[in-house]
Amino acid sequence: MPMQQGEVLKNFPQAMEQRQFQVYFQPQVDFARREFVGAEALVRWIRPRAGMLQPSAFVPCLESGGLITQLDFYVWEEVCRFMQAWRADPQMPALQSVSVNVSRCDIRGENFCARLAAILERYGLPAGALHLEVTESACAQEGPKLLETCRQLREMGFVLEMDDFGSGYSSLNMLGELPFDVVKLDKGFVDRCTCGERGRLLLGAVIDMLRQLELGMVAEGVESRGQAEFLAAHGCPVQQGYYFSRPVPAAAFCEMLRRPATG
Repeated sequence: MPMQQGEVLKNFPQAMEQRQFQVYFQPQVDFARREFVGAEALVRWIRPRAGMLQPSAFVPCLESGGLITQLDFYVWEEVCRFMQAWRADPQMPALQSVSVNVSRCDIRGENFCARLAAILERYGLPAGALHLEVTESACAQEGPKLLETCRQLREMGFVLEMDDFGSGYSSLNMLGELPFDVVKLDKGFVDRCTCGERGRLLLGAVIDMLRQLELGMVAEGVESRGQAEFLAAHGCPVQQGYYFSRPVPAAAFCEMLRRPATG
């Protein structure tokens, strides 16, 4: 049963104390080479008696209630803890990076960059191990503050990703203003542009433009072999989506990494 905002905010402290929030991982696959190259970390609220809540059911409430930064730092710490363990395990293949979501509330917070760097230092990880995803909407709303923060993060060695590229109207403008390293093609944009000739021409042109700008790319929401093959053939081999795997808990993700990526 869905939770109302007041219920979310009321139950959040206890849920944090009891570690009810769990990190799930959705793999990112180089389709051309059939290799796992990274993952996106996603949070789930596992309630003891009421079951799992998806982020859409609680993240907006936490954002409007001013609590999302507390959850985000918890997720980043969990991701770093998992990555430290994976890197120490000789049976685990090397994982280049994990992408984590950054809220506009995080960007506004005091000492955001220093606190994030301290987590990585605590687990002995380089800054490049975390790819920081900022949504297109946050880019449009935060303006100068985001630009200042992005520049500082890049100087520290973090990799910045523009999330949801193609979901709105400001993507191209933001690419010209903000120092991103990677662009994540929005699922809706991929869907629209792989179901007709004009769409396929547009998607091919966007991929070509991003390559000329020397930006990395990840296509989100890939759900069919046809989409995966089209994207790879046009220069976007790194992909994530249900075609490869749904988001899974850390233990299942570890097992997945031990097997060849298929598609």
